[in-house]
Amino acid sequence: MTLSQIENIAQQSPAMREKENDVRAARQEIKILHAESSPILQGRIKAGHYTHFNYDGIPRAYIMKPKLGFKYYLFGGNKYLRHITAQAQPAYYKNLAHYDSENRLIKVRIQKSYMSYWENYKIEHNFKRLLSLFKRDNKISKTIPSILERLRLSVYLAHMRSEVFLHKMIETVGQKLHSFIPERPKPSTHNAHHIPPSVLRLHPAIEGLIRYYHGQRQLGWLRFIDVKLKLFMRPSYYPEAGRTKLAIIGGLYLNMPIDISGAVHHANQQLDLDKENILLKLKQDALKREQSHKIAEIKLPIYRKQSHYWNKNAHHWLIYIQKALSTSHNVKPTHTIMKRLSHALRAYREATLKWIHADAKLSVMHSRS
Repeated sequence: MTLSQIENIAQQSPAMREKENDVRAARQEIKILHAESSPILQGRIKAGHYTHFNYDGIPRAYIMKPKLGFKYYLFGGNKYLRHITAQAQPAYYKNLAHYDSENRLIKVRIQKSYMSYWENYKIEHNFKRLLSLFKRDNKISKTIPSILERLRLSVYLAHMRSEVFLHKMIETVGQKLHSFIPERPKPSTHNAHHIPPSVLRLHPAIEGLIRYYHGQRQLGWLRFIDVKLKLFMRPSYYPEAGRTKLAIIGGLYLNMPIDISGAVHHANQQLDLDKENILLKLKQDALKREQSHKIAEIKLPIYRKQSHYWNKNAHHWLIYIQKALSTSHNVKPTHTIMKRLSHALRAYREATLKWIHADAKLSVMHSRS
């Protein structure tokens, strides 16, 4: 399995689905408030029995007064402007940003676990191949048991570490994974001097928040004015009089703070501070990525040289060990030969560990860039 396949599986992890559901719920909240800002149908029915005194006695009367009409917030109304823009919409963008942040965090965890899994798998595979050469010659194996036992221990530890990192990947993706053959990610082919664009700067959540703050300033004093239009039709039936009266009632209602200019001024200051925080975060993120890119530019050549050097060194000692084993069938192994072979095995083990580790570091840096 490749790193990209594991990352695709992680998209369905419980943590990602939870954040995705938060985004969808926030989006539905906006739609609910949009629906609430439509014209409101209102109805009422009132019926009763009443009496009144006059000179003829105490007459009784019955009355029934149904009421039907609608109410509409002009300019979208204060309810719409305040609640949907100051609460629901920023919450939606923030949930979207949290979703993206969780996505990037999970990818970083998977990259670390996957490359550690690959590193230990590679160590186990190389040392097993070397140990298989000594199974053919038990006589030599008995003369250098300590270094061979150390190699067997390295194989065991690498296998167990692979299991640990496999379970870390399972924990991250939230799905059962069986042992698999990992593939080292191919190095990136893009320009090494090109700094990748900021994830935050290109994120739709950040763009949406900036548009929101700009739109709020454009609304100006409308944010604090609540204008409602009401229109009702009310028929009234009087049984004793045998008559029905019809009344049509309309009204325009205005709610506005006296110090509306002060409210607008302070609201704009609050928006400016919120917007400034976003821009500061973008600036800090851009600086962080620039410094991270410069550090990578310094480290990448180091890891490349280490990988090349230790790979060449490990290959040299492997050839030496293979030749020593091939000639040992015809020549009786002496103490000097065994001492040199032990030294070659130790040198091969050290070179292989450093070569594979440098390759893993290179892959991690390329996958993050």
